Amino acid sequence: MEAQTATTGEQTKIELHGANIIAAIKASGVEFVLSVPDIVTSAGLLRPIANDPSLRLVRVCKEDECIGIASGLHYSDKRALTLIQYTGFLDSLNAIRAVGVEYKQPICMMVGLLGHEPERAPTESGRYGVRIIEPICDAMGIPHHLISQDSDVAKIKPADRVGPLWRAHHRADLRRHGHPASSHQPGCRRGQDQACDRQGLYGFISRRAAHRPEAAGVMTIVMKREDCFKALARHVTDEVVVATYSSAVEWNDLGPRVLNYFSMGAMGLASSHALGLALANPSRRIIVLDGDGSLLMNLGSLVTIGAAAPKNLVHFVSRNGTYEANGGHPIPNQKADFSGLARSAGYAYTFDFNELASFEQQVGHVIGLQGPVFATLHVERSRPLTYNYPVLYAADKRRAIKAELSKR
Repeated sequence: MEAQTATTGEQTKIELHGANIIAAIKASGVEFVLSVPDIVTSAGLLRPIANDPSLRLVRVCKEDECIGIASGLHYSDKRALTLIQYTGFLDSLNAIRAVGVEYKQPICMMVGLLGHEPERAPTESGRYGVRIIEPICDAMGIPHHLISQDSDVAKIKPADRVGPLWRAHHRADLRRHGHPASSHQPGCRRGQDQACDRQGLYGFISRRAAHRPEAAGVMTIVMKREDCFKALARHVTDEVVVATYSSAVEWNDLGPRVLNYFSMGAMGLASSHALGLALANPSRRIIVLDGDGSLLMNLGSLVTIGAAAPKNLVHFVSRNGTYEANGGHPIPNQKADFSGLARSAGYAYTFDFNELASFEQQVGHVIGLQGPVFATLHVERSRPLTYNYPVLYAADKRRAIKAELSKR
């Protein structure tokens, strides 16, 4: 792959080879690559990475999912590289701010500068989006390196070390060079036909037939979230429980626990954090306690999880029809069928619960199924809650769960 730049009126050839970048990525100990396709790096990096058996490619639907997944992987010392375009970087700034900068999780990104003129510094680009990337990184305190030729590739390994420089931002201006399309699509569903099993178990667990209108509409609610969590807690032993916002508050009220992972700061990323943890810890069950308002901000994660197919992930969504942590305002559509969305996205089993007795009877069975598993808990709006985020996501809790996971 080659880029052209003008020097003293003559054309000088500057080469940047994807193979060299991939070799440096692997030498840095990266095991996972998280990506939304970017035309700048598509042929030179993404396609050969997809065909490399030593790297696990996780295809995501939206770039900020990568930030949560990378954070979850980090807790088991798994290194991940996020490969995206600068537009995706800009779209992910809140997640990067919360997870990477404020909570100091090691997030390493390689960002393609679409439209960057090779003869200019990025800050002098005629394209506004390219021009603002370095100033944004500087303002946020994110170290960054420009990779525009093979001699720059050596910058990758130092930036990928464990420590502050892990939150590095690499930018590669790559040109396509004809890699053939991959015939293998990572993340395909298992060859098992589970449609009949799902329908039968759905009806048994929820005590409602999947085809009935109320299964996709507004159900009669006779449950409280805190009661559901008490029932769940009786079955939780060594599982990691990922909880967010109101769910995190009520789960934490049940008592301290080292393997609680509270996802704060970037609404909607609980499912992405959980996916990272599930991929890094295939022998440990990961339970997500999500909210309907939070999940609406990361619906693409359902498709990402369905494709990755982690057998150890169980995803509960408490549905009360509101953005509860943000004033109790209603979600846009009260008839949204979250379990239906998860089912069509590829979750192995999906359920709806609106009766506490049924949930208490079946929750142990649900969390023991081969996942990914999804269950909607149709609950009342909760009592007034105190959202003490600094306590929930204190640094000592992050260190404690990382230490616990490292024992395996």
